[in-house]
Amino acid sequence: MSEEDSFIERRRHPRMSTAIGGLVRTSLGARAPVEICELSESGFSVTTDRGPVPRASGYSVKIDGLETLETTLRWRGNDEAGFEFARPLHPAVVDHLAAKHPPKRG
Repeated sequence: MSEEDSFIERRRHPRMSTAIGGLVRTSLGARAPVEICELSESGFSVTTDRGPVPRASGYSVKIDGLETLETTLRWRGNDEAGFEFARPLHPAVVDHLAAKHPPKRG
């Protein structure tokens, strides 16, 4: 079982498909514009068109309308990554963001 598969199996909350613009920041000062394509109370996954999310010891994400949130990188690929929130989001926040930013259609 891969590291990503292991993390997916441990998810505590279902993820909702979204298309939310965001900005991931690293503890080293790098910034990566991302699209949050899945969101849950405990975490999110992103896609990026600028290559892999940079490696660092700490991360945060800025989602429009929310304060900057501390996160932990759980997995990364060439153009996608998965993060866990340091403090889970309230279910109403997840529902609001998912309704406001539905996934893009074809």
